[in-house]
Amino acid sequence: MTPEELLRKMTAVNQQTDALREYWTTFVYEDAVPSDRQFHIWLNRYGFDVITASMEAMVERLQRWLDDPGKPIDLDRLIKYVSGIAKKKSQPGSSRAYTNHPPTGGKKFEIEEAEAGTAFKVDESDM
Repeated sequence: MTPEELLRKMTAVNQQTDALREYWTTFVYEDAVPSDRQFHIWLNRYGFDVITASMEAMVERLQRWLDDPGKPIDLDRLIKYVSGIAKKKSQPGSSRAYTNHPPTGGKKFEIEEAEAGTAFKVDESDM
């Protein structure tokens, strides 16, 4: 890779990060935004399209969370949710990729404590 190619790649990542941050502040919270480092990790692991779709799914889920006062919503929870969706969406050969418009009675996400932190589990019983 030449220095010019590296600079072009860095410029593209920075533009994508700016777009994702703008989306987040528009549809989620203006005062609780992931760091640029988090956006770069997502972009490196999953790509722009997967992260955008994962954020859209999180925005749809957010309203249900806001309706449940028993569960606080913090930035860490939102980041973990987007990461979990992105991981599922990017699995090779996954014929059931998550969409931002699940069918009626679609997938339910449950947060469960795991040894290494919070894990996301999909309940496909009513699919």
